Amino acid sequence: SDVCSSDLNAADGIVSRIGRSGYRIALKSDQYYWGSNSFVANYGMMLLLANRLSPRREYVDAALDALHYLFGRNTFNTSFVTHIGHRWPRRPHHRPSIADGVAEPWPGMLVGGPNAEGRTPPARQWWDDQDNFKVNEVAINWNAPLVFLLAEAPPRCRT
Repeated sequence: SDVCSSDLNAADGIVSRIGRSGYRIALKSDQYYWGSNSFVANYGMMLLLANRLSPRREYVDAALDALHYLFGRNTFNTSFVTHIGHRWPRRPHHRPSIADGVAEPWPGMLVGGPNAEGRTPPARQWWDDQDNFKVNEVAINWNAPLVFLLAEAPPRCRT
């Protein structure tokens, strides 16, 4: 169908962008804005859905590249998910974590990520600052595709 072919064409474009990126990331330089990590997670989800339509190793590998980026293969060498990896956000813009009287944030939350707002280089515009919702906010609409990515990851990647 036309929908299926357009979905697969979109997935092929994502795979192509990842192949050209030094960090193996699908983001275009103008996509580093509020919630940029949601684009990374959504691209990964799109790739795994494309793989369901037409199984291709390239789709799975590219989706795993999205997870690698979110978990620390990025310009900060830092996971964007709290309590994941050797470095992760300690000060997300998440009011329950701020108000609960516990020094550490809640685990398993994806923060928004780099937000260039015209500054360069765009991929370097992130700070671990609980007062800066534009880079460190936690929102369900970018945590949901991360959960999908983790649930749909091939079994060899879950160990």
